[in-house]
Amino acid sequence: MAKGKTHEFKGTTYSEIPEEIAEKLGIEPGQDINFLNPYKDLVILIPGKKGNSNEEEDELTKDELKVLKKIGKIRHWKRTRNNLHVLLQEEEEKTMKKLINKGVLFEYTKEGEKRIGIDREYFPLVTGKENSIDKLENKGYAVVEEEREAKELQKEIKEKGIENKVRGIRGFDRKYYVIKKDKLEQLKDKIVKELGEEKIVQDISEDLGIEEELCKTALTLMREDGEIVEKKKDVYTKS
Repeated sequence: MAKGKTHEFKGTTYSEIPEEIAEKLGIEPGQDINFLNPYKDLVILIPGKKGNSNEEEDELTKDELKVLKKIGKIRHWKRTRNNLHVLLQEEEEKTMKKLINKGVLFEYTKEGEKRIGIDREYFPLVTGKENSIDKLENKGYAVVEEEREAKELQKEIKEKGIENKVRGIRGFDRKYYVIKKDKLEQLKDKIVKELGEEKIVQDISEDLGIEEELCKTALTLMREDGEIVEKKKDVYTKS
């Protein structure tokens, strides 16, 4: 295992890359380096472009965006190197390597298999949706399907110091529902008034004029608190 050191200079901490690692990766003095943190204790170092960087070169081309979206449609546990070699055409596979070099994609090993991950900053390009933390701050709630993303969201909530202002729960559908406490309080009375009879989530959200995901998030927390009852899947009534 190669070991590096950290040095402090004028209030800034600098990391020293072991010479053997720098040589192996072809890193030169003054070259940009990208650091990815896909998991809590894992940091991936990716050498950037040599010389002066050009912002236009960092933008994704149409072909790169097309390949990124294609890879993004594949469930993360199926996104292995072997599967992608079969699913991607030769030119697409070359484009995938360019995306790895740009830091858009990253390679990691799990259960003995090499897999391809997507840097979370590029999730919106793949899904067409906001990042979970942005959605939580802008809309007051977020719904997350994957455990890894849920842990990342939890980490960002703590970093922003808002953990006492939000609530979260994992639903029966295995999704993670997170909502700001004040947003939940705003919806509670309105939802209870709508439940004069059994209603499905879609009808409740339409009657209240709110997004169905937001409605489901509030209902899931209210059910957990015993304020309402889920008679059967997505069908609610007063407790």
